[in-house]
Amino acid sequence: MELFELEKEIKLKKNSKKRKEERILLLLNKLGLHATDFSKERISCSSTDSQKINVYAELIKMEDDIELITKELDILLDEAKDKEKIFNEFNDRDKQIYIEKRLLGYSNNKISYLHGIGKRRINKIIEKIKKSSP
Repeated sequence: MELFELEKEIKLKKNSKKRKEERILLLLNKLGLHATDFSKERISCSSTDSQKINVYAELIKMEDDIELITKELDILLDEAKDKEKIFNEFNDRDKQIYIEKRLLGYSNNKISYLHGIGKRRINKIIEKIKKSSP
């Protein structure tokens, strides 16, 4: 996965985590709880109160989901950090060409015009950067 793809994936994971955290707060409010640690409250829940049990079950699932997303985020952030370090080792012109081609979707003709280099050279720069990424 390229650095830009990683950054998009990281943003999606962060948004997903935020939505789940907001959902937990809504569920806690529904139960009349104001703390984020509801494990002790779970014990006092009556087994006849099925609505509360369902809400607690959803809370537990949300917490598990958030834990998984957090682990995935840590992995993605580490990978992005490694790729960014490698990417930053290239000169500014090569980085700019790579960004224009891969992120902005410029054609080789446009990049060639902007930087005064041949189309084959552009392809070599793109491949050089792609190959250097772990």
